[in-house]
Amino acid sequence: MALKIKPKGDKKITIYGTDIELPEVLGRIVFNAHDNGRTVDAAVNIYANQGTANNGVMLPTNLGIITFPRFDVNPELGEQQDCATILQYAKNFIETELGYEVEIL
Repeated sequence: MALKIKPKGDKKITIYGTDIELPEVLGRIVFNAHDNGRTVDAAVNIYANQGTANNGVMLPTNLGIITFPRFDVNPELGEQQDCATILQYAKNFIETELGYEVEIL
């Protein structure tokens, strides 16, 4: 599972340190599910595409140098502490807090 992240409005995606704009990037979730069964620390690693993700070659962008800043997730009571839930929280965070368009793949 992954996140397709695209520019939206005035929010551009550029290769870090350049003016090179990208039409989209791939985000792969990284998270630590705490043993209390409720809280999760999460981050999103950024890749140019699925091929580079499969090879572990991350891409520095203006979204974060390699990885988005970490964020906390506190699933609602009854929600699973799993990848699908964390991906949805990551999608919501990137759309609402950062202003980009996101699709869960």
